[in-house]
Amino acid sequence: MGTMYTDKEHLERCKIVRDKLLKGTIGAITIDTNIFTETGYSLEHGHFKQLEQFKGNKFNLIFSDVILMEVLGHLSENSVSAKQSLSSALRLASKSWGFDRARNQIILDELMSNRSPESIASDRLKDFQKRTDYQLIESKPRVDTTELLRRYFQKLPPFEKSKDKKAEFPDAIALLSLNEWALEKGKEVLVVTKDNGWHQFCDEDNKLFSINDLGIALTLIQERDQQSATQCSQISSLISAGQYPLLLDAIETAIADDIWSINWEVDADSSYYFDFELQNVEVISADFEKDGTTIELWAVDYREGQLVAQAGIHLEIAIECQFDFEIKDGVDRDMVPAGSSTVAQRQVVEVEVLLTFSDLESELPRFVEAEVVPSRRYIHLGLVEPDYGDQNPEDERY
Repeated sequence: MGTMYTDKEHLERCKIVRDKLLKGTIGAITIDTNIFTETGYSLEHGHFKQLEQFKGNKFNLIFSDVILMEVLGHLSENSVSAKQSLSSALRLASKSWGFDRARNQIILDELMSNRSPESIASDRLKDFQKRTDYQLIESKPRVDTTELLRRYFQKLPPFEKSKDKKAEFPDAIALLSLNEWALEKGKEVLVVTKDNGWHQFCDEDNKLFSINDLGIALTLIQERDQQSATQCSQISSLISAGQYPLLLDAIETAIADDIWSINWEVDADSSYYFDFELQNVEVISADFEKDGTTIELWAVDYREGQLVAQAGIHLEIAIECQFDFEIKDGVDRDMVPAGSSTVAQRQVVEVEVLLTFSDLESELPRFVEAEVVPSRRYIHLGLVEPDYGDQNPEDERY
């Protein structure tokens, strides 16, 4: 699977999981909170939308009640923050555009359907349950307190020696309850997590087996059906042969239309203190990641005659970012403005897209749509300094 793998340890875990999936011993999947965080809690798009394949499926999608409580908490926090940002934007718009501020609350209520941020978060999680039919694993009847405390005092996974162990009690409760459920059902569970303590727990003689990428997990599950892998290979060859001349244009458009589903994390170097605002990210071009000359596609879902495949994309973007600088006054130690600048750069980043195809029995399956996978991407803009132009930086305004 090319560049999707990162290290030898992860490769070994993926091999173990793949073998167990093909043998049929793994019969369920669960996902840690940090995977939700990585995708910006985008339950309706990307990989989390593909979890709908497990509704009515003998392969179970399961979640510990601990994880779902954490997810609901983060959804609520994000919803509150979004409301505050929207309110601020409306106040700025009313000031800049001169419309009546009384309309702000009317617009806000209309967009939120007169619901509180907390109720919106709760409704999103309920909708996610309805779409995926996930199974809730209750921890109370499944966690042995003696085993929980033994792990805590003996510093056994998921409790880590270098961290605040008390903060890891929720992780321990979640893992113990999931492992007990697996024992009850006589099946093994695929765990998707980026937490080292979780990986260490799963590496023990348990019923849980972990990898750190949800896209890879879905691909490995699809590999149980060799037909999906074969179809991906055939479509990949057709793309390489130029049979989909408009495909990259469609991918560029899909990414451009949903560019803010990617959480762009900006950093820079400067001798000044600074705040920044990422003003624009524009798609310049897109091309497939390749293993040599081969375009790699991975099946992540196959339902109702449609194949959803994941592809890696080299994406060239133009970035525009506004920086406001400050320095510390040498006398009273207050922070004082030191100017601003706008930084514009082009960079290449790697993103993933989901490609849907239908009419799979035909010689040329029909391309249906492209969707960018919500994710985080890091952008470093190098050294940034105030741009004074023709003005004197010693002016009292600076």
